Amino acid sequence: RMFKTHRNIFIVDIDESRFNKPYIETEEDLWAYPQRVIRINSPHLKGFYRLFNKRKEAFMRLFHENEIRRLQITFSQAASVKIRNKLMKEYEISLVFPDGFFFAKQLKNFAWIRKETRKFGQGLLLRVEPYTDTSQFNTQAILSRRNTITRNFIPGPTEGSYMITSDVVSPKVERTTFKDRFTIKIRGLWELENGFLGGPYLSYTFVNEKTNMLYTLDGYVYAPGQDKRDKLLQMEAIMK
Repeated sequence: RMFKTHRNIFIVDIDESRFNKPYIETEEDLWAYPQRVIRINSPHLKGFYRLFNKRKEAFMRLFHENEIRRLQITFSQAASVKIRNKLMKEYEISLVFPDGFFFAKQLKNFAWIRKETRKFGQGLLLRVEPYTDTSQFNTQAILSRRNTITRNFIPGPTEGSYMITSDVVSPKVERTTFKDRFTIKIRGLWELENGFLGGPYLSYTFVNEKTNMLYTLDGYVYAPGQDKRDKLLQMEAIMK
């Protein structure tokens, strides 16, 4: 009973008297909300291992998306109406930010929305420009535009420092869909030029076909000495 209140539940049932072959069952919100339950039933361990190894990445994606859904539900309950309305009016995009975020910079084709505490910082960089051709989806073109924006508008705490994309680790680039649109997803690291700070970022680049405008949503985290996974997950939930 105690486990039924958990958000992500993985059940393994090995029973040769009940199952003829290994198979998967999965369900949303079975005992709680939001919740994802995945069950593997198998007559033997060998069948379980084979099926698990084949589908484990899909399982992780399901659990990940459920965490995104949980955060979105939480954020919608304390959403900043001011930020949402301003983004829709100025950039024709709807995003739900929880309380604590504010506009740090706003231009015609760029907005920087951030949250700052004594222990960590989170931010979203929104870039909008006319869509001309597919070369704008090139990874280096996206990173070059990112560096131009951060060099000009995202300063560090010391004189002459600013955010840049780190090349210590190659970014992970994925062709995917985002709200049913072709999208380039980039996950990587940022650092400070002429400084010593850094952290992870996640970006999505896609086209709004109705307006023929190219959008890039770029969420980043700064949290020295802390696990940054959950805070970047929060930015992913906002962008999605």
